[in-house]
Amino acid sequence: MHLKRSPFYFLLALFTVLFYTHSFAASTVTFSATQSNASNFMGFGAMIWTGESTPNVVAMYQLPGFRFARINHELRNYTAPNNLTSTAAYYNLFHTYGDHTTNLSGGNGAAVQFLYLPSIPCTFISSNGVNGVCPAQCNSGSGCQLINNASMLQSLAYYIAGGIQDFTDKYYAMSACPGCYSTNYVELGNEPNGTWDNQMTTSQYTQLVQLVHTELANIPVQIGDPADKYTRTKITGAGVGNMDWSGGVDTLTNAVLSSAPALASLGAFSVHQYIYTTYFGRNVETIDSGSNVVGYGQTAARYYFPRWYSAPHSKAPNLPVIISEVGTQINSFHGHTYNPPSTNYLCTDYTSATCSVVHTTSFGVRMYTYLISLLAGGANATLVWEGKDQSWEAPGGGMGLVDVHGNYKTNYYAMEPLFKYIYPNAKVLSNNSTSSSSGQPGNDIYSVVFLNPAVANQQCVVLTYANGTGKSGNLSRTTKVTGLPSTATLLPSASSSTLFAQLPGGTIYQGNLTTTSPVSGLTISNGTLTHTTSLANDTSVTVNACYSF
Repeated sequence: MHLKRSPFYFLLALFTVLFYTHSFAASTVTFSATQSNASNFMGFGAMIWTGESTPNVVAMYQLPGFRFARINHELRNYTAPNNLTSTAAYYNLFHTYGDHTTNLSGGNGAAVQFLYLPSIPCTFISSNGVNGVCPAQCNSGSGCQLINNASMLQSLAYYIAGGIQDFTDKYYAMSACPGCYSTNYVELGNEPNGTWDNQMTTSQYTQLVQLVHTELANIPVQIGDPADKYTRTKITGAGVGNMDWSGGVDTLTNAVLSSAPALASLGAFSVHQYIYTTYFGRNVETIDSGSNVVGYGQTAARYYFPRWYSAPHSKAPNLPVIISEVGTQINSFHGHTYNPPSTNYLCTDYTSATCSVVHTTSFGVRMYTYLISLLAGGANATLVWEGKDQSWEAPGGGMGLVDVHGNYKTNYYAMEPLFKYIYPNAKVLSNNSTSSSSGQPGNDIYSVVFLNPAVANQQCVVLTYANGTGKSGNLSRTTKVTGLPSTATLLPSASSSTLFAQLPGGTIYQGNLTTTSPVSGLTISNGTLTHTTSLANDTSVTVNACYSF
């Protein structure tokens, strides 16, 4: 719709005036489009619960950059995987009892990559239980399996391989999704370093990686199917959670890196990124990491994730890194606290009067920042926790992109421009402005640039900005992208900016803006693209700048 005839126009005009007044001095960050070490973007995604087919969830998977679905492939009406002795036996159980109702296909759905997570009953080694008894955190002490011998570990490998076979056959056979099975990944359990689902020693985990790899290779394929039909599903791990990022790589990932057979069996690394109000007993806003960091909360992903990433990247640089869960419960940016309308973390009925942190612009900007920060730190894919809130998440909601009623939430509108404009196989450009690990100070606008694949002598650069500093005035940022073709000419009709912010009165404005928006400062000359913007706190802007050459 034409903004001058829109009821938003007068609010937008007021907001624009505020936007460009009282700004701090502009800082400049430069990115290179010709760098040789640019990481490859594989896709955004979310945790999708078994049986999901909500229209707004399915619609997310039609967006160009939204490509990963982490699915719990459940084995229902069956308790513990400890008494069958072959992959085929477990395949028959999955095929009989498994939930085959998840449907994300249609349109671009054929390009969805699945990160399969087997729904394994709680498993613990005897040394991690109390006198050989499973902790109470594991299904309230019931249904727990102690892994205390080699045959039990082999049984788990049969269980996982049987589920992968069933999962692969399902998508291989879907006429609406041809070839979807070809680039899947599997996590061997949820957060195996924790005491809430399945816990393993480093030795058991590295053994399980090798056993599952062997079982996948041993599954017979039907005549006419590719010989690598099942081994195309790559083992990714260890998918640990609640890490102390400042300590570098976790023990389970380090165990894989130290075991040549396990590393040879791994197809990708995965890890979870959460930030809470307190972290290992410390208040996140009081943890400092040097002169460029003001607090731990906003900058955790920017300064601590690279410490973890450096170990797997240096040992196995060709294996992708997947952030299979990312989320936060914290309600502050650098000492600036955004108070939820209620004292509850979760929502009760998804209205502005009762929702909490997860329905604020600040939460949306924080999640936007996390995604671009992790990608800038080396990750190839980031999966939001979660796609849709579940009814069992008391008191009625969660950190999902869609609520229990199927409606998009505030954080979805913050991140949607990323899903819309950043394409798979885009290059994540590093900046060379400073020598700090993130290249940008923690108390300023944060920006990351993506270079989409070229199509028919046209290409798009996606510039992403987020201001979550808590400063009362606007901050300005000039971004330069060097190394573009010297003949590059902007395509105004194909360039746009998307603002996520809160207008006076609490209305969230999210949409393409007119030439008075941050896209107005966009130029390209002699192979260098320049853009200047000014952002208020709790605001993010995505600029899609396209050019021909």
